[in-house]
Amino acid sequence: MKDGRADESTVNLANAQVVVVSRKQQLKFYLKTARKEVKSSLKQVHKS
Repeated sequence: MKDGRADESTVNLANAQVVVVSRKQQLKFYLKTARKEVKSSLKQVHKS
């Protein structure tokens, strides 16, 4: 029984790490797009 529980906990840990990684990737992607939008909006402000 103890072995089974240990396997479950390691699987849960692995799943948690995958979720964290995907969230970090989403954050990076969001920051990239946000910077692009900020730059373009700043250019528009300078034009007007």
